[in-house]
Amino acid sequence: MPDRLRWVHDSEDHWNVWLGSEVVCDVTRTDQFTVDSPDHSINGAHSSLESAAAQVQGWVRWSGR
Repeated sequence: MPDRLRWVHDSEDHWNVWLGSEVVCDVTRTDQFTVDSPDHSINGAHSSLESAAAQVQGWVRWSGR
């Protein structure tokens, strides 16, 4: 479930989101918080990090991971 997600803030404007040993997606802050996964199954742009996190958490729930 989403509480298993680990957010790694690896630079001022970038986070990697991990589920176990898998990178689920990354979030990059420019003028918005952009979400993108390696296979592009998760993508979007948000006005806050909290909204981006909600998208990622929702995807994890929906995908059954």
